[in-house]
Amino acid sequence: GFFVLDFMNAPKVMEQVMANPGMNVIARNGIRFEICKEIENKKVVKYITVADQGKVFNYKESVELLDRFAIQRMLQITGFKVLLVAGDYRLNVIKQQSDRCIFICKK
Repeated sequence: GFFVLDFMNAPKVMEQVMANPGMNVIARNGIRFEICKEIENKKVVKYITVADQGKVFNYKESVELLDRFAIQRMLQITGFKVLLVAGDYRLNVIKQQSDRCIFICKK
């Protein structure tokens, strides 16, 4: 069968995080979100604070920054044949500035 893996494009994400340091504040329907992204030990770490009706909640999200070659090696080691590596949902060829890293595979 076929397998599709949709992952972030690590080089673009690293560039975006490094270019936009600091906190991003969003308010929606009376709820305040404070979001701060950092690169730590080859991971994108997102710290999220949510303030709603006087209560504050803190979250931490962490995703490893895997480049397309590392992902491709893992797929091949596990028996998948990579048919296409695309950089967007229109399945255009991946580039350094592509938003996504999408693998179309077959086993």
